[in-house]
Amino acid sequence: FISYMCLCAYYTIFKLRLFNLYYMAPAQQTDDYSLLFSATVLSRLTSPLSLNFLALVHQDTRFNPDVQTAFATIMGSFEVIPFIAQGFNVYYPILIALIGIATLLKIGTRCMAFLGFQTFVQDDEISMDYVEEGKQLLNRERRSRERVEVETGT
Repeated sequence: FISYMCLCAYYTIFKLRLFNLYYMAPAQQTDDYSLLFSATVLSRLTSPLSLNFLALVHQDTRFNPDVQTAFATIMGSFEVIPFIAQGFNVYYPILIALIGIATLLKIGTRCMAFLGFQTFVQDDEISMDYVEEGKQLLNRERRSRERVEVETGT
């Protein structure tokens, strides 16, 4: 379990790119600031991953009060925050799964289309017509600006 959770979380951090300023470059070409940023994010992910793993294997003090792990001794448990202790950690993953399924089935796009809003997310013929029209307008404007630059000599 923990290997899979770490692989998913850490792989994402290594692929993260913020404004081409913080990113992990191949062949040991990463700058100091990007390494520090990645190390900070990775260290911030370690405790939540550990706590989630302990909750998965029911070794958290909330599930098994008789077992006191070293992590729970130092970091505590979910019971400290009442909002989370009252079931947030049970219902939030279900909500995320429902949002993922809704995105997969494009329910948001369908609702917007039902309400009359145009969306350009789908690769249908009408959307592609709008994209082509936009490209033509852009090319026409570029040509007119180039023509003005040539005529004025700048």
